[in-house]
Amino acid sequence: SMSADLAKVKQMGVKNLKITIRNRSNATLQTASVLVSYYNENNDLLEKKLVYFNNVAPKARSTASAPDSKFADHVDFKLTSVSAKEDRYAKY
Repeated sequence: SMSADLAKVKQMGVKNLKITIRNRSNATLQTASVLVSYYNENNDLLEKKLVYFNNVAPKARSTASAPDSKFADHVDFKLTSVSAKEDRYAKY
């Protein structure tokens, strides 16, 4: 029936995905990006999205939302780029 199909569709997808990165260094991270790959239940890659983080303080965490995907079953993610702000006065 139509209502069963609608209920099924509502359960599919990846929603409200939050990604947290932790800066373990002593420098502020100016930017960082995480590549999120969305897969269906057969493990076929559906799409990729970049999630960006800005100005993450030393020893701090930052959380960002990843885009929702209606058809994905699960995700995989990896850190793809990081640029740090050098502190000329920091003692290493």
